[in-house]
Amino acid sequence: MEKKVKTQKRQTTANHRIELATLKEHENEFRGRNVVVIGKEIFPIKNGKQAARLLEKLRKKYPKKSPLLAYVMREEPYILWR
Repeated sequence: MEKKVKTQKRQTTANHRIELATLKEHENEFRGRNVVVIGKEIFPIKNGKQAARLLEKLRKKYPKKSPLLAYVMREEPYILWR
């Protein structure tokens, strides 16, 4: 018999307006980098393992916010996941 696992549903902001504005404001600082944006904070990502730990930490710190994962390209941000 399978166990049912309760999952906590996270509230997401409508299309991440705050995160996208923050990313746009600071895009020159993070060109060519992967980042996680929550609200008005940007966290650079060094590698995959660090990204997983960072996302876990941020989800605990901000349980009601949804992180925005992005790669900042030369011309404009490219959204990888939201």
